[in-house]
Amino acid sequence: STAVVTATGVVPVAAAPGVDALSNTVTATSPADSTPANNTATVLTDIARSADLVMSKSASPAVVPAGDPVTWTIAVTNQGPSVASNVTITDTLPPGIDISTATFTIDTGTCSLAGAALSCGAATLLPGETITVTLMAQVEPDFAGASVTNNASADADEPDDDPTDNTDAVTVSVQPEANLTITKNPSNPDPVAGDQLT
Repeated sequence: STAVVTATGVVPVAAAPGVDALSNTVTATSPADSTPANNTATVLTDIARSADLVMSKSASPAVVPAGDPVTWTIAVTNQGPSVASNVTITDTLPPGIDISTATFTIDTGTCSLAGAALSCGAATLLPGETITVTLMAQVEPDFAGASVTNNASADADEPDDDPTDNTDAVTVSVQPEANLTITKNPSNPDPVAGDQLT
């Protein structure tokens, strides 16, 4: 007769491919077994990683006058099942944004700005964890366009089963800067005392 035993376990989320291969050994014993040498079996299972990064991006305000600042918030979440390593977030400020006014923060990791390109990174991102980047810059005062669109993307060393949600874009409407002038002329350029002027 044959006995079947099923064992279920969870691979550690940080297990490294090629390093942490799983070795499972089972042994059966019986006092009546005349050939105990074949009572042990071992299975070696290779490990692969997969990390589904999901990006969401928002902007505030949604409508901004030319010359005013815009704040973009970028959130990248690892939906697993494995840890994501060497996570990178890239964001290039679009034309119409004054890059000299750009400032940024990140809650986990580091960022650097080279010209219009913002690059952020974190060594690891566990399943369920989120990295948040905040980027603020002003619209150029003389920008004549109707809107600016900012694009960002995220990547990691691990394969992503759904890379379609690794990018996001948000568009902000721009109102032209107001440019008011006043011209005032007297109705009589050479009045005398007692004259009425308009």
